[in-house]
Amino acid sequence: MSLVDRLARLFREPTDDEEPPARRADRAPDTYRSDGGESGTNADGDAEAETGPDVGSGRDARRVAVVVQAPPAGVRRYELTLRAAAAVETVEPGLLTRLFETFDDGSGVVRARAVDVDGNGKAVDAATPLFTVHFEAPVDPETVSVDGTLTGHDEAPVPWSRVRLTPVD
Repeated sequence: MSLVDRLARLFREPTDDEEPPARRADRAPDTYRSDGGESGTNADGDAEAETGPDVGSGRDARRVAVVVQAPPAGVRRYELTLRAAAAVETVEPGLLTRLFETFDDGSGVVRARAVDVDGNGKAVDAATPLFTVHFEAPVDPETVSVDGTLTGHDEAPVPWSRVRLTPVD
């Protein structure tokens, strides 16, 4: 399934014949790695080894942050879906706090979205959490995935290479 198909799926309502969100959460995450890239391919579609310096620490975590690293035009808005094997306890906003909202799509699945209305997301020059998810039980960070849309102030998509999942102590 292409990236465009995945994004289109995020923005439409499920039909009666589709699998409910709670059942989708029981399956393994989509082919996106936790660092935002597609499994086995880089941005050009070439094969590559899976990488991700912030993921795979070998220890379970109860909190995981979705972090953006110096996007070219900052962060204007995002709508991201996080999937994990453990139920979500709480979600805390990070960079954009004024128009931040979450939707619980089932056990271990949460959608978060925000819009920059006060200009805080224009200049992001260091690794900055977009939001942090607290789980009811520890999870292996390698099993957590994130996908969705992330747009800069120039209305261009923020490259997935700038997005990471980071365990929080």
